Formats: sequence, C-alpha cells, structure tokens
Amino acid sequence: MTASWTHWQRLEWLSEDTLLVHFPNPTDVATAAQLANLVQALFADRPDWLWDVTPGFGKLLVHYRPDRIDPLTLEQALSKALRRAVAADAQETQSVIEIPVCYDPRVAPDLADVATYADLSIDAVVALHCSVEYRVLAVGFALGFAYMGPLPAPIQLPRKRTPRTQVPAGSVAIAEAQTTVYPIDTPGGWHLIGRTHQPLVRLSDTIDLTLPLGSRVRFTPISYAESLTLENAR
Repeated sequence: MTASWTHWQRLEWLSEDTLLVHFPNPTDVATAAQLANLVQALFADRPDWLWDVTPGFGKLLVHYRPDRIDPLTLEQALSKALRRAVAADAQETQSVIEIPVCYDPRVAPDLADVATYADLSIDAVVALHCSVEYRVLAVGFALGFAYMGPLPAPIQLPRKRTPRTQVPAGSVAIAEAQTTVYPIDTPGGWHLIGRTHQPLVRLSDTIDLTLPLGSRVRFTPISYAESLTLENAR
C-alpha cells in the first residue's frame, strides 16, 4: 500500500502535557493503517515520557510527561516513530478479519429501505456490502465501535433522520461512506442491514478489540439458520 503521508500536517499544543498531531487525508485507508503503525511504534519501547495516545480520524492525541521530555525532543521522537510506521506500512502482511453476517430481514430492519433508496435489489445491496475489503478508520463512540470504510458508492446514504433509541449489539449498519458493527446495545442513527454474533470486545486483564484501528475487514453472508446456531453456541 502506498503511503498517504510521510509527515504530519500540523501540531496543536493543547496543554503543557497534551499534543494533538494532525495528518492529511483523515478518512483515507492508508492514513488509518499508518496511524495504527504509529501507535504500535510509540508503544514498542514504552518511553518513560509517554502517558498514553488516543488515535482518531487523521489525528493522534499524545499525553506525555513534560518533566521527562521537552517539546523539541518530543517532535523528534514522534518523527522517528513516524518513519518506523511508514516503513511498517510498506511491509504490511496483516491478515483480513472475516465477520459472518446474517442479512435476513428479521435482523436487518433497514435493508429493504436501503435497497429502495439505492434503486437496487436486496441481494444486490448485500453483494455490494460484502464485495470490498474495509479498513478500520477510527474507533470511538462506544468501546469497540469501529468506523470502517470506504463503503461502495451505490449504497452510501445519509444517517437516519430519527435515530433509534436502542440498537441491538451485533447490528451491522451503514451510514454515509462507512459501515460498522454496534458492539453494545445503544442508541444509534445508522441504517441496520444485518446482524453478527462475532464478539467485538473481550475484557480480561486487558481490553482486546476484535476490530482495532487499521484492521482489514471483510463481511461474509450467512443464513438465518446459521445465525441462530451461532447465537445458541455463545
């Protein structure tokens, strides 16, 4: 994959211990991949000046210890980590995560409306949703909520005018140029086109996300009967 950037766009100092790094092309798949590699590069050695980092769409929030590093040295350290991230991006061999999805109308209440909006059959909408490999561009809103893209153009549509007060966990949804899986029961305004029983968050001594930033993802269709089998096996 060709690198989309080799340097940040600008630095924004939010406080004496917090730096926001802005990168170009915030919704580009290459940007997400390089941001993920940058986070890994920063944590590889766990420098004593680093408290934590929080990635977003084309941004990286860096919490650091000003008593351990000065701004100029911090910029140099970030630049070095960025070069490692770009090198890792060029050598990427990350496997694709496959998410089994039931697209049956019984668990996909908005699928018919999406088909009508796109002037396609329901089968064509499902085929399009499963036809591409997505990247996790950001993680947020709820723990494990992965913003994935880009969605095929024919099924890109605005969010619902009136959000639902409750969306079931595992709901596969689309809105604008992105798709997601709701990790928990929560309100939401995306269009629900399927359901998966793939767990997205595992809590133990650490928090493990099935779809972390930069992940490559594909959706594979399964039948309603297969979905019930997976549900009963949980």
